[in-house]
Amino acid sequence: MYYTWLILRSMWSAVVVVYLVEALVASRRLRGAAKEWNQIILVGMFLLVVIRIAVRHYFGGLVYQCAVLIVGPAAGVAALIVAKMLVTQKAGDERLAWTAVGRVQPLKLS
Repeated sequence: MYYTWLILRSMWSAVVVVYLVEALVASRRLRGAAKEWNQIILVGMFLLVVIRIAVRHYFGGLVYQCAVLIVGPAAGVAALIVAKMLVTQKAGDERLAWTAVGRVQPLKLS
């Protein structure tokens, strides 16, 4: 049973790392309100991770395990929310989608 906790802690730590990478990508790609929500979620996750580290430092043991079991799923939910924002974002400007760069132009030989 001892190794189960190591696997669980490592799994939730990996989820937090995946969320952080996803948040960095989203901070560059999202615009407007979605970008603001991404920043709010990022600050919230940062606070949760800091609390988890503080709990480990000051309390340890069972309290730390409970903190990991709270922060890990929170990072998973945050990763899903940010992924949904990335997938459902609209192309910035509809005019830019159909410019010369966005479509194939016929070759003019004359």
